[in-house]
Order: sequence, then C-alpha cells, then structure tokens
Amino acid sequence: MVVLSKYNEFTIINQLNDDNSILFFKIWRNIVLKKKIWQDAILISKYDIQNIKEIKQLREHKYREYIRTIKFVDHFNDLLEEGDIPNNVSTIDFGVAFDTRISARVLPNSLTTLDLGIQFNQSIDCGVLPKNLKNIYFSHLFNKPILVNSIPNSVKLIDFRNSPSFNTEIKIGSLPNSLTSLNLGYKYNIKFKEGVLPNSLKKLIISENYNFPIKKGDLPNSITSLTLGNYDQNIKSDELPESLKVLIMGPLQTKQIEISNLKYIEKLTLSDYYDVQYKDFPKSLKILNLAYKYNKPILPNSIDNITEITFGSEFNQPIELSTFKSIKKLVFGARFNQELKPYTLNDGIESLSFGYFYNKKFQSNSLPSTLTYLKLGREFNQIVEPGIFPNSIKHLIYSNLNKSPLTIGILPSSLETLEFLFFNAPIEPFSIPNGCKKIILSSQFQNHSISNNVIPNTCTELTISELYKRELLDLNSLPKGCKLLYALLIN
Repeated sequence: MVVLSKYNEFTIINQLNDDNSILFFKIWRNIVLKKKIWQDAILISKYDIQNIKEIKQLREHKYREYIRTIKFVDHFNDLLEEGDIPNNVSTIDFGVAFDTRISARVLPNSLTTLDLGIQFNQSIDCGVLPKNLKNIYFSHLFNKPILVNSIPNSVKLIDFRNSPSFNTEIKIGSLPNSLTSLNLGYKYNIKFKEGVLPNSLKKLIISENYNFPIKKGDLPNSITSLTLGNYDQNIKSDELPESLKVLIMGPLQTKQIEISNLKYIEKLTLSDYYDVQYKDFPKSLKILNLAYKYNKPILPNSIDNITEITFGSEFNQPIELSTFKSIKKLVFGARFNQELKPYTLNDGIESLSFGYFYNKKFQSNSLPSTLTYLKLGREFNQIVEPGIFPNSIKHLIYSNLNKSPLTIGILPSSLETLEFLFFNAPIEPFSIPNGCKKIILSSQFQNHSISNNVIPNTCTELTISELYKRELLDLNSLPKGCKLLYALLIN
C-alpha cells in the first residue's frame, strides 16, 4: 500500500501494461525458442551424416550448416576448394576413391576426425590439417613422407590400420608431442631412432613386418601399451619402458622376452611359441591371454594373482581343483571339452564363457555360485536340470541343439538378460523368470509359437529373427511397454 500510494492511476495502469508486455514477450520468446530448438534438433537428426557423391551436392546442400559427418562415397575424387566443407563438420571419411591433393584452409577448424580412405597417396603440406584435429586414419595406399610440423599438436591418434603400403621413414619432429596412440600398419620396417616417438605416446602398435631389435631408449618411457605384430627378437626387460602395463606378443614370436622385471605389467598376450613359465609372471599381472596353440596343463596355485584368463582355441586340459583361486573372468577356447567336477571352479568367478565345442553335462555345484555372466557354446546340447544354473546369473547366453523344450526351473530367478544361441525348441509358459528384462531369440527359432506367459511381464525388449513366422506371435501376449525388434540375427 505504501508503494502504490506514490503512483497516480495513469502511472499504475501504464506500469501494469508494461509488466504484461514483458511477461508476454518472455512467454512468446520461450515458445519461439523452443520451436526453433525443436526444428534444429529435427534438422540435425536428419542431416547430421551425409553421403556425398559429387562436390556439387555438397556446395548446393540446403541444410549444409547442420552437417556434422561427411562420407564421400562411390568414386568421389573431386578437387576441394576453401568453403566447400561447412565450418561445423567434425568428421570426414574420404571413402574408396579419393586421391586429390588437399590445400590449406580446405578442411575446417571444427574437424576432429579425418579418415583418408583407401586410395589417398598425396603429400600433406604444413597448414593443411586444422589445429583442432584429434584423430587421423591414413589410407591403405598412403606412402608419403610425414613432413615435420605437418601434423598439428592437437592430434592424439594416428592409425595406419592394416596398410600394406606405408614404409617411409618417420623423422624426428614428424609426430606431434600431443600423440598418445600410434598404429604403424602392416608394412613399416624402418628402425626407430631415439627421439622419433614422442614422450606423450602411450599406446604403440608396431607393424606386422617390423623386426629390428628394440634397444633401450628406442621406446619412450611414457608407453603403457605395446603390440609387437610379428616381431621375433629377444628383448630384455630393461629394454622395454618401465611404464608398460599391456604387452601383446605376435603369434609368431619364438624368441624370449624377459617379463619378470616388468613391475607394472597388468595385461599379457603370449605368442604360440612362447615358453610359458608361470613363476616368471610379475605379481602385478592381472589379465592373461594364452596363445591359439597353447595346450599344457595349468598347475594349481600357479596363477594366484591373475583375475582374468582367456585360453586359445587348442587348449583342452583337465582343470584341477583350486587352479583359478583369484580368477573373476574365465574364457575357454573353441576346443575345450573337459568335464567340470563339483567345486572345481572356485567361488569368486563372475564371468564364464565356453567355446564352440563344449558339450559336457553340468553337475550340481560345478558352476560357481558367484557367476553373473555365463555363455554356452554352439555345440552344447545337454539337458540342464533345474537348480544347476546358480541364482546369481544375470546374463545368460543359452544354447541347446537337442531341441528339448525350455521348462520351468531351468533358468535362474536372478536372470535379467537372456540370449538364445542355436536354439529351436518350444518355450513353455513361465519358464523365463519374472525379472528378465531383455530377451534375444536365435535365428533358428522360427517355428514355435510365442503365446501367453512365454514372455515375462518384466520384459522391456524382445528381439526375434526376421525369419520368424510372424503368425506364430501373439502380440497380445507381450507385456505392456515391451519393445519388439526384428533383426537379421547371425548365430
């Protein structure tokens, strides 16, 4: 009342009109902004990724400002000029045919990922690559010198993929100091000189052909992951960076690598010919991938520190009690087909995968009570008795070639994700427990009906094969809110 008494009637009415105008403008502006945002979102979704066959298509594109990713397709090999590529594009893939020189200022500063495709084999001058570029994938045919300072200091990844061509010497200063990941492709076989690889490098994949002895100082101490391709030279532990956490040997490695003194190694992949001495494994080792041909027994208590182990395809040895005391993830290869006696696999294993040929009947307590993930192999055709699968399993990949029906009690009540692999048998009502949210039926499942209570009420996503006879599916039997997907499933 005190404030209003200061204004006459005219002033108060004008003030109210002004306030209403401001309020109306704010509401109107919000509506317009929301509409604009919605329209932009639709346009971004529609034009975010564009396949370009010829440069005219890009130059005359009505909504070019909404393009974020350009894929040059078919036989695109047009000369690009400044302004052809919109300033908001972040990813470019030059496709299979592009082999035209790129001039400065053609690539926009918004570009973060550049894929030079298949054919590109042109020199890249200084100033061509934009200053915000993060990732470069060189073409399969690229074999030009990398000029000093031609790659900006923003680049973190350089990848020659499986290039059969690149074998040009990399000189000191050619690689940027920002680089963290380098894949040298297939052919590169020029000895590293000290200082060529920047001190920022963390991941190095040596080419399949590289076979020069690695000496102390050749590799920077920053490297944490090293892949050796077909490298076959003796390496002493002091010749490898102390920072190394991941070492992947090539399949043909016959020479020995001293690994006992690699204090920080956490992941190790061995070659087919490596003489495994478990006593030499450092205590830091957590993940072990054994070679394709490895087929020797693993003695109890020999791998106490390891938490994940993956066997190669040829491994088929009996498993002794307490072999895997510390293991949390266990992956058997294709040929493993040994019976697992009760309590052979220790509690503590959370993830267990069987290979292609595994086909042994599970006994009571042969599977750990701590399992949350279980994958059965393609050839598995044993009848599983109720109670065999522990109630801890949340994700099950289930296979059954004997075509016996899935009945109540086989699947654990803890199940959340169920994938059928090579499964073509009836599914009885209520056999898939309530609580299961995601179900994927195999491509072989084509001739059995899906009726009431086959799919639990908790299922939110059901994927079936495009080959499934749709007249066998009772849509009314699916839970309310369940998303139905048809997919070209390949098992």
